[in-house]
Amino acid sequence: EVVGDDYIALTQYPEYRKAAGWLNAAEQPRFIETYKLRFLRPYQLRAVQSIQREVGNGNDRSLFEMATGTGKTLVAAAVIKLFMRTANARRVLFLVDRLELEDQAHKAFVDYLRNDYKTVIYKENRDDWRGAEIVVTTVQSLLFDNKYKRLFSPTDFDLVISDEAHRSIGGNARAVFEYFVGYKLGLTATPRNYLKPVKSKNAAHDPRDYERRVLMDTYRTFGCRNGIPTFSYSLLDGVKDGYLINPLVVDARTDVTTQLLSDKGYVAVVENEEGEAAEEAYQQGDFEKTFFSEDTNRLFCQTFLAHVLVDPISGEVGKSIIFAVSQNHAAKLTQILNELADQMFPGKYHSDFAVQVTSQVAGAQRMTINF
Repeated sequence: EVVGDDYIALTQYPEYRKAAGWLNAAEQPRFIETYKLRFLRPYQLRAVQSIQREVGNGNDRSLFEMATGTGKTLVAAAVIKLFMRTANARRVLFLVDRLELEDQAHKAFVDYLRNDYKTVIYKENRDDWRGAEIVVTTVQSLLFDNKYKRLFSPTDFDLVISDEAHRSIGGNARAVFEYFVGYKLGLTATPRNYLKPVKSKNAAHDPRDYERRVLMDTYRTFGCRNGIPTFSYSLLDGVKDGYLINPLVVDARTDVTTQLLSDKGYVAVVENEEGEAAEEAYQQGDFEKTFFSEDTNRLFCQTFLAHVLVDPISGEVGKSIIFAVSQNHAAKLTQILNELADQMFPGKYHSDFAVQVTSQVAGAQRMTINF
């Protein structure tokens, strides 16, 4: 099967090349926007060709390592079409680990492939999912009450694609992934060298060390025992090619954070069980879990607001996502940001400049979609 840059566009609009809007070069940009045509970028095309080579060499597992924002879902759509058209798959399972990603993937596949293939979300089509070629679901949906064993046959899906593979096949989720036979494709934005420097003295309790081990296992799972993915396109590649921009790194630190990052850690005097004063050392992983610092959190928020990009016309702060250590930490940061925003923009916001989007908050999924 020959895959060109218009592989997806040909499904969206099979006769697009004959349309007047396409034939007129001046109208092409508007034509593409009107019909939402998607063309594969050169690196996306190379990704699809790489899986063709793997299958041609007799391998049934592949791993794509692609930086955030480089179009993994579009590449997945092209792979799905390729496997369908070449009769290597009759039905595809697309596994995600969060509800937001489930909705996002479903919408994307409908946009890209609806003229050729039907896409459904499993939990919304429990009785008629077999009428679709593409089934999107969270791993949790199939794990609950062992649905994947009770309601599915190992041969129901000929191609299983795991989005954010190092998360959606971790722990118990691996059982779902391995249950189905056939081709397997993993997608991840986490490069193999991201966690390479992690050498924790308390490895068993260090979340980054755990993630490093999961990531290494992910490569083995997808047949990349040498630690080299089937296809890789990094942040630096995207910046060099003009598709991404380098992040701006701002140094914000206090004495507390400096000590937390040191080998010795932050040493504080606390009261032990006997009521006596004793020294206790905290490491970076303890921040906002066992050690709390209001001043540090406020400094982080102030630094963010001092450097954040704003709309040049309205002066409003651009869309931003802040990752917290825990749900309580997220609540604290939200409160501080709203306090600071009220000082910067008096009367403009009503405690909604920043919102907490975690599982404890009602309507969090809708907030994410709206964002």
